[in-house]
Amino acid sequence: MNFKPKSLVIILLIGISSHSQSNTSINNNDWKLFVDDTIGYKIEYPKDWIAKGGKGGFMCGKQSGFKNAEWMLWLSKPENTERINYIFNHDGLYDGYDIIEKPISINGLDGIHTVITHKEKPKEYIEFIVIKTTEFWFQIENAGIKDEQFELFYNSFKIIK
Repeated sequence: MNFKPKSLVIILLIGISSHSQSNTSINNNDWKLFVDDTIGYKIEYPKDWIAKGGKGGFMCGKQSGFKNAEWMLWLSKPENTERINYIFNHDGLYDGYDIIEKPISINGLDGIHTVITHKEKPKEYIEFIVIKTTEFWFQIENAGIKDEQFELFYNSFKIIK
């Protein structure tokens, strides 16, 4: 099949437009907004999930009790070196696992995106983003099954203060 350059540009624009519309409709119609006015952040989550916020952060999942909360946002003060060391060192918890870290930017905030997997334990999956501000370290985490919608969750994170 031969495409002319002009046809290819039109096809690409249509594809980008429909992709962007589908992401927008997920955020606007199928998701709820959680706002923490005290700390000063907001984040979106699936509207049929159960959510709970508190001074330690935010969590949401498909079931009540949060024993298996799918997505979380943890807060740490910069002076909490024990918590921050755990985030990055894991105290040997992931020996033998594959850990991939790369820089990420979410709504103008720089952070580190980490994915932890194990080739012999495919059901074990952890993905998290750490963002440092002057007042808090935010860790946005998916501790469970890989979920493509998690990207919408962490990209919806915004500082509002």
